[in-house]
Amino acid sequence: MKLRYFIALAILWIPLSQNAWAYDRDHLPKAEIPDIPDRAPSLAGFAPHGWVVEKHVEADFNNDGLTDLGIVIRQNSAELIVGDQDATEYEHFNSNPRTLIVAIKTKGGYFRRVSLNNEIIPRIYSQNIDDPFDMLWNVKDTLRLRIIFWTGMGTWSMFNRTFIFRWDDEAMRLIGYDEAHVHRGTGDTEDISVNYLTGREKITNGHISNDNDKVRWKRLPKMGPILMKNIGNGYEFDPHTGTQYSPK
Repeated sequence: MKLRYFIALAILWIPLSQNAWAYDRDHLPKAEIPDIPDRAPSLAGFAPHGWVVEKHVEADFNNDGLTDLGIVIRQNSAELIVGDQDATEYEHFNSNPRTLIVAIKTKGGYFRRVSLNNEIIPRIYSQNIDDPFDMLWNVKDTLRLRIIFWTGMGTWSMFNRTFIFRWDDEAMRLIGYDEAHVHRGTGDTEDISVNYLTGREKITNGHISNDNDKVRWKRLPKMGPILMKNIGNGYEFDPHTGTQYSPK
């Protein structure tokens, strides 16, 4: 059995309380778009009033020998906690938004913001879904962001998506994308791995009960560079076009 899928299902198969309710994402409390400074003397300087640094990584993204920053900040407003905060976890949720930032250290000692995205990490819109933000880390001076989707009602699908960014002259560019999807009803799995530098995609289909995977490769259509700042909601990103999925 594929251990990673089995563990994910075992951990995430959490029963909901009988009075669990869904929330309309189109009617979430309005959240502010943060005013992020162009430069700051330290990590803390990129979190405006009412926001906190939730996660950061250090790496030399532009290979100049100086330590740069990948940062996730989050608004910290009690008004964006939806539902009864004194009740169980299934009767309220934290809809405070997050922003992804990359800042390059200069020879002058300050950090210069070079990339920013207010949408790629989706907001929590229901107490029935797991927190979308999973991990931020670096590998060989690339920045990697992983978001997850799991909900206790409404769909059998669960997945995680990893965005891989690399410095490209004056901004962070998407060079890779990985997605692991499992259908909790059938146990069918599909993993995709996209390399935007080579223009190839690997698709692996299988089942959580065995290792009899089938692998195929596809050539991506030609597209220009996908910059971090231009990626919208990470749940709606289309890896085959670099844009958002069209509404159906």
